[in-house]
Order: sequence, then structure tokens, then C-alpha cells
Amino acid sequence: MSAVSSQDSRIPHVLNYGMGVDSTAILLRWLNMTSEERGFDLEDLIVLTAQTGDEFIDTKHLVETYVFPLLWQHRIRFVEVAKHGPYERDGYTLLQDTREPYALHIEGDFKLSTHMHERGTVPSFSGPHLCAMKWKGFVIDRWLSDYLDGVKFGPYLGYSAEETKRAEKCGDYHPQGNEYRFPLIEWGWTRQMCLDYIWGQLGVKWLKSCCTFCPFQSRENAIARWQANPEAAAFALFTEALSLATNPRMHLFSSGSAYDLVVNSGNQTALDLFEQMLNANQWGLYRVERIYERNIGQKGKPYTRVARRVVKKNTGNREDMIAALTCKATDSEPMEQTVSCARVYSHRRVEGVFPAIEGFWVACPALVEDKVRNAKSFAQKWAAFTGAEKQLSLI
Repeated sequence: MSAVSSQDSRIPHVLNYGMGVDSTAILLRWLNMTSEERGFDLEDLIVLTAQTGDEFIDTKHLVETYVFPLLWQHRIRFVEVAKHGPYERDGYTLLQDTREPYALHIEGDFKLSTHMHERGTVPSFSGPHLCAMKWKGFVIDRWLSDYLDGVKFGPYLGYSAEETKRAEKCGDYHPQGNEYRFPLIEWGWTRQMCLDYIWGQLGVKWLKSCCTFCPFQSRENAIARWQANPEAAAFALFTEALSLATNPRMHLFSSGSAYDLVVNSGNQTALDLFEQMLNANQWGLYRVERIYERNIGQKGKPYTRVARRVVKKNTGNREDMIAALTCKATDSEPMEQTVSCARVYSHRRVEGVFPAIEGFWVACPALVEDKVRNAKSFAQKWAAFTGAEKQLSLI
């Protein structure tokens, strides 16, 4: 890491603290350096973190037990922010700004899970981590603009030596307009070296920081964390269930469903809690429709464009909504039941055919909100496509 000249000593240095292994290792090593070695005084360090509202309780315990006392001891400024609503215009909430932190507010403000439940989806396991960009990057960027709208160093990001390609792509993520720095890459530290350093300093195995339903965690990590915290496992299953209700293809992991993972790992406590959550919530009868169209991107690469309309038609208890769904069933399209929803198709998608349509009725927990983009255009296309269904299937 390049040193900072003496006249820059009052310039704030911002550590983007993800609460996990990598950023914790950076912080601990800085505490063991002299100001000349690290390039700044600790009084100029800002440890900045953003909460999604769905962090594992283990992370709260680790940070409060091992990190906060060190921040107190060295009088390091700790700033904690969270998203205030589903849209960027809703801004953010400042949870705390202090040199004496004692409680980590993992509950956040507007939770990522609330957004997932209202949309009937889970974070996409392909492409960029939009959940991190919107629930962490955006609020960090906004706080930096509001409070440090001028010269600053960082944010320093905890990308390990194995993540040089990820570091090269970090410009795609918020916070934008700042000079990113990567201490671990500069030091040549791998993730295992970070784990070993934390163990040597604190005598504790530091755990990965992530949401309880994170699709980017390994299956091994999910099994272990969910066995230790079956309430978190049940919540992940419930989140996945709402997604699968509105889109049977949208399970949590790229390799399969969280439900199968919990079943195969023998976590019966989590399954029992999941069933209790299903029964405790009001249920709804929904109409779900999708239109699939094939478009060509700017670079000539084809991609699939999907438009969706979700409408809640009725609400009641679980048994009543499933009973109401039976009225939609036919001999050719009987009701299909899973552990967490029931469904009757009216239009099945023909895979590989464009344009294509999909439509069904589904009974599931009534947390998903009505949603359609460009309602008039969708209605016109749906009417046209359903009227020409036989012709479409021959394309």
C-alpha cells in the first residue's frame, strides 16, 4: 500500500467493512501496523458498513464480541447504514455514527428479504450481484456523497489475492466515483491467509458474512450455518417458496433448491419451522402470466426478454385458497401441489419457442404484491398471443 504524505494526515480513509473474513483481516492487520506502515492515523479511519437486514446472527456476535472492543480501544469511527425503501429515491437510514459502537444493527431498515417477498423472487445467482449493489453499494455511495463529498482515500475493499479479476470489474458496482484500493491484493494475502491471521489474533474461526438466503454461499456453508441456526434455514426456505410459487424455475441455488438441500442434510427442525411459517401466514390466490420474447442486444447477441403480470385475486387461510384453486383445475390441467404452494396451468410455455407465453393460477402465502410493467402494453400482447396460441406453438 502506498504511503500517504504528512499533509494528507487529516484526509479520511474509508474501509468498506463487509463484516466477513477479508475486511476483518484488513482491519486487524492495520491495528498492528504503525501509522507510517499503514499510511494514515487510526483517528482518520472510517469503518463503514451497510446492512441488508438479513445477516446471520453469528456475524452480529462475532463483530460485537471481537471487533467493537478494538474500535472502542483505538477510538475508530464506525458508521452503519441501511436502505430505507425499495427504490433509490427512498434514500438510506443512518443506523449509527460513533467511536463507541456496542450493538450491530443487522436488522437494517428496509430488508432485502422484504423486497424479495413482495416481488416473489430470490437474488439471481447469474450475472452481477445486484442485491449487493442495491442494498450495500448504493447506500455506502450515498453516505460517502453526503458526508465525504470531497477528498478521501478508498473505499478500501476486501478482495483477496485470488480475486484480481473481481477487483478489475468492481467499477460495475457502487460506490462509484471513488478510488478503490485493495490491501489484500497488494499484500498478496489469500482468503486462507486471512482466516489464519484472524485465528492467530483472536483465536476464533471467522465466518462468511452473507444473508441467510444468499445464493452465492457454498452448499457446505449453507448446510453448516443452517444446522446451527434452523430459524435462518426456515426463513431461507420460505423466501425460496415465494419465488418458486410465482416462477417454478427460480430456486435459490444454481445447483438446485434450498429445500432439497435441507431435506438431504436431515435438518428436520428447519423443516418443521418452515411448515409453521407457511401456516402462520395468510394465503392468497394469484394469477401469474409471462410473455417471453427474443431480442438482439447491441453487440448482436440474442437475449430473452420476459414480461410478467402478477395479480392477487383472493386471500384467506391456506386450506381455503387451495380449495378455491381446485375450481380452476381441468382434466387436462389438474392441480399440482408442492410442499409450499399449489398451481393450475392455463398456458404452458413451449421451451425454445419465441414469442411464448406462460400462465397459471397459484395458491401461496399472500406476501407477493401485484406487479406489471407497462400494463396496457402487456394486456395487449397477452390478448394477441393467447388468441394466436396455436400458431405460436408451430413457430
